[in-house]
Amino acid sequence: MSVIGNSVQSVPFITDTFSGNASTVNFTLTRAPAGTASIAVFISGVYQAPTAYSLIGDVITFGSAPALGTNSLVFLHLGNGSTVLIPSDVSVTTPRIADGAVTGVKLGLTAINANNIVDATITGAKIASNTIQSGNLTTTGVSAGTHGSSSAIPILVIDAQGRVLSASNTSVTSTSVFANSSQLTANSSSGNVLIGLANTAVVASTYGGATNVASIIVDQFGRITSASNVAVSGIDAHPFIFTALGS
Repeated sequence: MSVIGNSVQSVPFITDTFSGNASTVNFTLTRAPAGTASIAVFISGVYQAPTAYSLIGDVITFGSAPALGTNSLVFLHLGNGSTVLIPSDVSVTTPRIADGAVTGVKLGLTAINANNIVDATITGAKIASNTIQSGNLTTTGVSAGTHGSSSAIPILVIDAQGRVLSASNTSVTSTSVFANSSQLTANSSSGNVLIGLANTAVVASTYGGATNVASIIVDQFGRITSASNVAVSGIDAHPFIFTALGS
């Protein structure tokens, strides 16, 4: 038979062949079909409708494991064997991407920025311990250094998060402490108060007796500040002589 023009060229379908073992349900093809309409599946020569399996990328998963058989599974990639199906620009939408299919290695190093992160979505659990360095913290008005000493008191301003917002020193003003001279004694030059009561005008002695009464003066703190003896008047100092009646 004569043919006008170029002779008809036939290109066989690309075929993937597997053997069933009654346990395997997942089979990885040599290339990822564009969809179930781009392949024809046969088990032991019987065509399998797309409802009998699922296709994710280049993996076909059957609802039940194909029976035991050598080269019993045949997958035909429909179309020209040399044709590589490439989606057109901006044609892949979210429904075409399997959940969890986009991994970190598919993202550029600078692909994710603040505009791609939902506000208030990063939690503490997503931040590794000891990963935030001082260079990543906002600078406050605090000068690095030691604040407070034996002659200075630090003044700190702290916010609700416990951060020191400012720090400064104020000198300690030396103030002498003077004791009430009638109660405690103090060093006249340093102002140091001596522990112990100040001396009063009381002479240490025994006051009061058979013919005397002790006269004392007590201050508001309960201390005796004066003590003396006062003779008892109107009492004969001689002993009484009693005469028994009838003697």
